[in-house]
Parts: sequence; structure tokens; C-alpha cells
Amino acid sequence: MRVLTQLLQYSLIVLAAFILVGCDKQASSSAESAKKTDASKVESPLVKQLTAQKHGQNYRINGQGFLAARDIVEVVSEVPGIIARKSEQLYPGGRINKNDIIFEIQQNTFKAEKDQATAALKSAKTSRQKAQLDLNRQKSLKRKNLVSQELIDQAAVALASAQAQEEQAAASLTLAEERFEDTLVRAPFDAVVLEESISLGSYAAPGQKVATIYNLDQLEVNVGLERLVAQDIIHALNQESESTPKNANPISIQVNGQTKLRGRVKSLVPAIEAKARTVNFIVSIDMQASKGSGTSERIKPPKFASQQMLGEYVDVSFPATSPKPLYFAPEEVIRKEQYIFGISKQSKLYKIPIEIKQRKKGQVLFSVSKTNNDNTRNNSIPFSNTTALLATRLAEEAEGLKVAIQQATK
Repeated sequence: MRVLTQLLQYSLIVLAAFILVGCDKQASSSAESAKKTDASKVESPLVKQLTAQKHGQNYRINGQGFLAARDIVEVVSEVPGIIARKSEQLYPGGRINKNDIIFEIQQNTFKAEKDQATAALKSAKTSRQKAQLDLNRQKSLKRKNLVSQELIDQAAVALASAQAQEEQAAASLTLAEERFEDTLVRAPFDAVVLEESISLGSYAAPGQKVATIYNLDQLEVNVGLERLVAQDIIHALNQESESTPKNANPISIQVNGQTKLRGRVKSLVPAIEAKARTVNFIVSIDMQASKGSGTSERIKPPKFASQQMLGEYVDVSFPATSPKPLYFAPEEVIRKEQYIFGISKQSKLYKIPIEIKQRKKGQVLFSVSKTNNDNTRNNSIPFSNTTALLATRLAEEAEGLKVAIQQATK
């Protein structure tokens, strides 16, 4: 009897345990059902939308380059001698006008050579004239049969010899005059002195460098730009034609934030710069300063040289053409510098891959990329200035996310 009572108590305990477990499962199931019900009631995030502004395909690319001289000349002495005179402007930074004397070699010896060659030419000329007279006289006597043919031949040979000596004397005089002129070394162009290494009374050997100058009218700017940006400049250059007015869309160069110059692309370095990984443009400067009235005046060499040093940086603005349409949009629409989010008619987000061209005052200039991307499923949707763009930044953003558009307040 006691055993039966214990069995009955054990059975009641087991039954109570099963009942408790069942209740827990029912409660858990009810909680999950409640969560699902609450989740179904969660509203889509409220966002602001905007549209991009159409810009066209032409724009300008700004960069910096360093100033360089196209013609840098080493001034050397052509003849040996003592430095007798040098320009007062022959010092680093000095400015020497075209054809002005840079320095002079002592002329005494070379003047004596020139005078000697001049006298030799006069003597040779006199000898040639005498030989001509002798030949004419012999020919006159021959017509009267007073001299033999042998004398005629001898007179002709003497004349030819005298003519050769005259030509030789003339050549010697030319050389002597050139050597005399070489004692005066003149500036081949309006120049600025980079360096000099002579002093009055010092000796200069032939070929010895005494100064280095550069051409003030032949300045260039070397500009390095990123490859993607450079492609649009190249595209603009390739579109230029004979029908395009000259300087219709010139390169603008600004010196010290004040002086504005015009330029043109002289050449494109056919290799990527190794360290900076940039495409380098060589821009020739037209020495013109634009005035506010639209007219221009030539930069005076002393003024410009005093404002800028070779190797310093200047601001350069290039005309550029994108092969694809360009758009302006506020900074807040850009995601990871690679894409923007569009909002479909079903109020769902989709990625639009872009290429950023430049930024200006909180606005981004970009083109829409047509490169396929595994993470961009909707890039086949046409893009225009009416496409709705996501302006609000969300904690979680993904393609296919449904959003609610905030209505603009009046």
C-alpha cells in the first residue's frame, strides 16, 4: 500500500512538470507572435529627396603647376681673353634687354688681327688689279704679234694666283672680324640672369661658362593631374578644330592670385609620372595680362620677373569636356565617393555608380558611370535631372530598402 502511494506521488510530479513546460512553450510562441506583429507595424524611414542639376559636358579643371623657362642658355666666351667690361645687370636676378652687351673681352689683340687682315686684303686686291692689267697688256701686244702666246699664258696664271690670294685675304678678314665681334657677348633675348661667375680682369677661356640666363618671353608651366581628370582635358583638346575661334576657351594661369595670363597646351608627357602617378601637361604662357575690360596688355619683363620665381607654383585652369553628361548635386547625396542612392517609383533605394569630377561650395560635379557592379543591381535605370535622389543619411542603407518620402512644407 505504501509503494502504491509513492508511485502515485511520483506520477503527479511528472504530470505537473509536463504542464509547466507546455505553458512555457505557449508563452514563448505568444511572445514571438507579438514581435512579428510589432515588426509588421514598423514604418519605413522618413527621408528627404532631391534632384541633380544638369550641367552639360563642358567644365573647367583647376590645378597647380610650377613655373619653368623653355629656353635656359649658358653664356660662354667664344674667344680667350681678359674680361674688360660686363653689364651692370649681370648678377642673379638681373634683367638684360635683347642685344645689350653681357660682357666684353679685351679687344686689343683682336683689333690688331682685324686691321692686319684688312691691310692684307687691300694688298691682295692691288696685286689682283695689277695682274689683270698685265694680262690685258699682253693680250693687246699679242694682237699686234709683238709677244708670244707663252707670255699670255704666264700673265693669265699670275692673274688667277692673285685672285686666289685676294679671296684668301677676304676669308681671313671675315674670320678676324668675327673674332673681334666675339669679344662682345650680347643677350639673344630679353633675359633674366640665373647665375654668373666672372669678374672684371679675370681670364675667360673659349667655351668657359660665365653666366646662365633664361628667356623671359618663353615661360612654361608643368602641371600634373590625375589620369581620370586628364582624360577630360585631352577630350576637350581633341575636339578643337579650325572652326573653333582662336583663344575661345583658353587656359587661364594666375600668378600670385593677381596677374592673369593665357596659355596653350604645348605637349603632353607620354608617360605617367612615377612618384605622383599623374599625367603631366606642358603649358606655354602667352605673356598677356587680361584686364577687367576684356582687353589685354603685354606683361613688362621686369614687372613679371619680380613677381614670380622659376620653380614656384601657379594656379592653372584648363577647359575640359566630359564624354558623358555632367550633373551638380549637394555633398550629402554622395556615398563612399563612388555612388549615390536613387529612389524608385516603388520608393525603394537603388545604387547609381558615379565619377566625381570636382567639388565647389558644397556641390559635387559628377557623371554617371555605366560600369557594371555586382553590388549595383539597378544601374540600367535611366538617370536624368528628374531622378529622385536620397538626401538623408540613414543608419543602415541598402538597395531595396523601402523609404517614405518627406513631403516638402510650404
